[in-house]
Amino acid sequence: MPRKKTGWGLRSGPERNVSDEGSRWEKGAAMDWKIFITTLGTIFLAELGDKTQLAAILMTSKTGRPLSVFTGAIVALSLVTFIGVVMGEGLISIIPQPVLKKVAALAFILIGAWMFFGK
Repeated sequence: MPRKKTGWGLRSGPERNVSDEGSRWEKGAAMDWKIFITTLGTIFLAELGDKTQLAAILMTSKTGRPLSVFTGAIVALSLVTFIGVVMGEGLISIIPQPVLKKVAALAFILIGAWMFFGK
C-alpha cells in the first residue's frame, strides 16, 4: 500500500522494512518532515547539557576560538551521526524492525542498570 500525503509534506502509512521498497538513499526520495522534526527534537534534547556540549564549552573557554571549536564539533557530530545512520540502514535490512527495537530497549536498560549499580 503506497503511503499517502497528509499535508505539509508529512506522510502516513504503515512502517515498512527497507527491503520492501529499496534503499532510502535513492535519488528523488521525499523528505519525511515528521521524522525530521522528531529526530531533531529528540537529539537536541538528548544532547542538551551532555558531555559533548560541556566539552565544547571547555574547548571554547580554553582556546578562545569559538569558530574552530564549532566547526570541529559539527564535523565530528556529523560523522558520528552518519555512521549511525549507515549502520541503522544496514541493520534494518538484516534484522526485522520489531526485534531491533527490543534489542535496543534491552541494551538501554542494561546500560542504565550498569550505570546505576556501578561505581
